[in-house]
Amino acid sequence: MKLNKKDSAFGRHETFPLRYSWLPKGYQEFKKNPKIFESDESTVRLGVGKNMVSSIKHWMKASQLLSDGNQLTDIASFLLDEDLGVDPYLEDEATIWLLHWLLSTNSNQSTTWFWFFNNFVSTDFDVSTMQDSLEHFISEQLEIKQPSKVTLKNDCAVLTRMYSLGSESVKSQADDVLDSPMSLLGLIKKLDSKRFSTELSIRPDLPLGIFGFAIAQCINEYTQETNRSTMPIKSLVYSAEGQPSAAAVFRLTESDFMTKLELLQHAYPSIFTIRETAGISQIYLENNLPIDQMKFLEGHYKVEQYV
Repeated sequence: MKLNKKDSAFGRHETFPLRYSWLPKGYQEFKKNPKIFESDESTVRLGVGKNMVSSIKHWMKASQLLSDGNQLTDIASFLLDEDLGVDPYLEDEATIWLLHWLLSTNSNQSTTWFWFFNNFVSTDFDVSTMQDSLEHFISEQLEIKQPSKVTLKNDCAVLTRMYSLGSESVKSQADDVLDSPMSLLGLIKKLDSKRFSTELSIRPDLPLGIFGFAIAQCINEYTQETNRSTMPIKSLVYSAEGQPSAAAVFRLTESDFMTKLELLQHAYPSIFTIRETAGISQIYLENNLPIDQMKFLEGHYKVEQYV
């Protein structure tokens, strides 16, 4: 999850935003044939053009369903397996929130997404100003050669298209959702033909189980790195030192974040408590680390035990 300054990826989507059917179809075909993306039959089996085949593979890696070593991940099988998966056709909006988290915390495979949802602070912007800010971030924070302007412009355009709903008509909005499920989340608003906004807000549609999974991942990474059993809550609210922020990724106001954190603590009292020490609000871990992050997903999807 933490930003790797020497390992990043830009422009691997072939300018295609993630589409609704791609992850389920990609998972199913890959499970049948792990060489599907290199196969001569890939376009027929996946029902898309050659460039889209590469795009599907990228989005599976970016959303952490396919590992860097080209293996299906546990979370991929948990979600998309046709027999045991909890949501093989992405029918539960919670799954879209989860995929958003997985995508936005994968700095190695989706660096622009990681940067945008953790570090970009402009609430009113266009693709040009977004690209300028991204270029500055790369030059200041990453130890890589600056990608081409065309590549970064495409990244910014694809990201805004993926997450923003069109304002022209109901049909246009329906087309946008079919184009990318991420637009359902309402994290980016299209103000006009060129301008967008992304604001902190109250997110009643964000399920507690998905929020809990994200918090558990943040806590596990922080405690592993620091070897502590406490964590300042501000580390979950503000992105610092390359660590993702749950509040930032989900675009939560600080008050809504705290409300959800308190609800999570009440729902899972044996995992952590919230206390204030010397004026600093902290999370105190109650049991051995790491936290079982799948517990929160199993709670949401009502899974007694996933095998």
